[in-house]
Amino acid sequence: MPSGINDIPAVEPPATRTDRTELFVRGAVAVFAAVLAVILAMAWVSVRSVRTSERRSDVVNHALSVVLETGDIAGCLSEAQDSLESFLATGAAGYRAQYANALSEAEEHSATLQALVRADPRQAARAVRVDGLLRERCDSDTALLSGPAGSRPPQEAGGGGSAKAIKSALSLLRGAALEELSRLDTESVQQARATGWTVLSGSILNLALLTGAAWLVGSDIAARRRRAAELGDQNRILEEAVARATEKLREANGKLEGDLREEQWANLAMEQQMRYNDLVFSALREPVIVLTRALGISRANPAALHLIGLDAAQVINQPLHAFVTVAPGDGSAGPVSPVARAIGEGRDLEGRPATVAAAWGRSVPVSLTMHPLRDSGRVVGGLLVLASATAVSTP
Repeated sequence: MPSGINDIPAVEPPATRTDRTELFVRGAVAVFAAVLAVILAMAWVSVRSVRTSERRSDVVNHALSVVLETGDIAGCLSEAQDSLESFLATGAAGYRAQYANALSEAEEHSATLQALVRADPRQAARAVRVDGLLRERCDSDTALLSGPAGSRPPQEAGGGGSAKAIKSALSLLRGAALEELSRLDTESVQQARATGWTVLSGSILNLALLTGAAWLVGSDIAARRRRAAELGDQNRILEEAVARATEKLREANGKLEGDLREEQWANLAMEQQMRYNDLVFSALREPVIVLTRALGISRANPAALHLIGLDAAQVINQPLHAFVTVAPGDGSAGPVSPVARAIGEGRDLEGRPATVAAAWGRSVPVSLTMHPLRDSGRVVGGLLVLASATAVSTP
């Protein structure tokens, strides 16, 4: 590497730059997470308050309905009492019809009241008692209505004990409903107060968090400006050093370009030589096979492929004994091929009789010559030449 690169001074960032950036990121994430948590808490309190208000509204409507029904029953009873007294005093049939209508309405309101308080066992028992007292009142008044008009004084109408019992039962029902309304009103006030404090506290907390975030952002901006000023000074120093290094690199690049040009010329000459060798190898009329040290076929010229009767893909990387059988010729016995022995010993093999198993099913006699191939003095394979023989054997 050119020495000019080493002349560039190393620019180290401020020691606290990473720490400040990490602190800013963590602080911002913490602030916005806290703001989000406060907003979610406020939303949850508001939703719960709305749902509670909806449920409380249903209970309030129910309690008001109970109060209204008890008032309607009391009003119907009062109207029935007045009509009965007027009938007993005057005997007019119209008062008797008014009494019947008022009592019928009272019974209807009693049935509605029982339906309203069915879920509350205590109130349901009171409503049943009111209904029973109404029936008793109806039975007692029926005896008065069946007698002749004016036979009894009006003071006997309605039975004071029965009227008081009904009013007492209605008062208990109404009182329980009013107590429920009072309780719900107190809870509503407390809930509204708690919701108001929650929203106010959340707003104040959000304001404080946003103020902290603004301070954090302002501090980070100021720090970035200081770092920008420092980097500006360092950049000026770097520009001067880079200018010096660039001049040296330009000189070194000129030398490298010359070296690369010479290397390209050498590679081009080598490629041309290899292309020429391929052309010579392919133009040989005698079959030639290049062997590896393990007697595998790594290359074969067109004459050898024509002799074997197969294409290159079917011959390359196949073992030699799959196509060529060499006669021992030296009286030696054993599984070691003469070609393998010659390659292992690094010697030539001249004019050895052999046969080639052609693809069309015939054995072609040839004269085999093998020359070892060496790389840095080490035998790495062999060059096999198959010359034509005079005799051809039949299968």
